Amino acid sequence: PPPGFLDSPEGELGARRAGMEAVPLVGRGGLAWLATRRGEDPDAFLKPHPLHALAALQRVLGLPLQDALQAAGALALDGLAASCWRPLQGAQVVVIEDSTDGLRSARAARDLLAAQGIHLELRLLGVSPAGLKGKALRQAGAQVFPDLGLALDALLQDRSPRPRTGFAPFSSRKFITSRPQAEEGICAMREAIASLRWAQLRMTKAIRPLSVLCGSILPLPGGYPSLGL
Repeated sequence: PPPGFLDSPEGELGARRAGMEAVPLVGRGGLAWLATRRGEDPDAFLKPHPLHALAALQRVLGLPLQDALQAAGALALDGLAASCWRPLQGAQVVVIEDSTDGLRSARAARDLLAAQGIHLELRLLGVSPAGLKGKALRQAGAQVFPDLGLALDALLQDRSPRPRTGFAPFSSRKFITSRPQAEEGICAMREAIASLRWAQLRMTKAIRPLSVLCGSILPLPGGYPSLGL
């Protein structure tokens, strides 16, 4: 995040443990930076605000954090859509969430883009054990899985999404151009999740195994422009 603003410290620790430091996150620190510049409460733009999801999509497209936040703010708050949104025309976007707030943020972002003539396909996946939370995710329109690994497996098994070119996985400058590359990217994400769970077991202070992903939206390599949890 920009100097003077902090993301969740356990999230940063988890990302380092899992070897995911290069993943472009959009967390509380960056959103608080933009909110301060806009004269708003530091938490004003956290999900379910659409600005959170919009900024994440621009990070996936390659914009630096502050540029992504400003582009998202211009669209969500001022109704101004710059040319940086055009690559999302016709994109397939997968959002994996453990909260209904994240699903609402993604849907609101999709609707704002549609109002500007930019239409994308949004697929919502929920991660939660059976119970009231899982029911709430289903009611919000998500297909629900008991853990993130199974959700990623479902993406691998679903042959209907088409890999899109032009989206860079993690910090790589190479673009995804084939389904094998897409599957390799999803498998890499699964390995990172497994590593994160193992790291959690070794920590003296227990944290949620997937805390590094909570409250942020990440790029999912391989034709699925965005993954959030």
